[in-house]
Amino acid sequence: MIVGKRLCLSLFPIPFLFILISAYASQNAEVFEKGKYVKKECISLSDIHDLNSSDKIKLSRFGGWMNKKVDPTGFFHTRKLDNRWWIMDPDGYAFLSFGINSVNLPNRKTDKPPTKQELDWGKKTLSELKNLGFNTLGCWSDDHIVRKLENPMPYCSSIRKINSKSYLLIK
Repeated sequence: MIVGKRLCLSLFPIPFLFILISAYASQNAEVFEKGKYVKKECISLSDIHDLNSSDKIKLSRFGGWMNKKVDPTGFFHTRKLDNRWWIMDPDGYAFLSFGINSVNLPNRKTDKPPTKQELDWGKKTLSELKNLGFNTLGCWSDDHIVRKLENPMPYCSSIRKINSKSYLLIK
């Protein structure tokens, strides 16, 4: 989650083990663990020396894995390959979504087109996220800015539950 200008990621390599990472500076965070809140130290991404860079893996323009390809459709879609379901990017490459939610500017008015400063922020933010290995923006991210960029990142929107009673036709 991004809080102000801070980025805090929770990674779960082992159940109940939390590693908190802050992109800008070290700080403490409270994490709910084993039924209570526990203070954990955040480390900065610069403290991780073995962080794998996405440039070692060939990725498509959408972030798809270029080692597995089908005919392109121009749309994200699913396909069963070798008895396993995959998300395929529009260019036909297998897509593993590594996303982050709530990438946005605080207090931004979404009813207005993005300013040059907001577009610059979006370009820099997406570049940093791609360098960290992310290829998808999750829910509650500022897609109004991202979609205006020359090289946007795929975006997952939320699906709201619909109250079925409001769609019943009563005669």
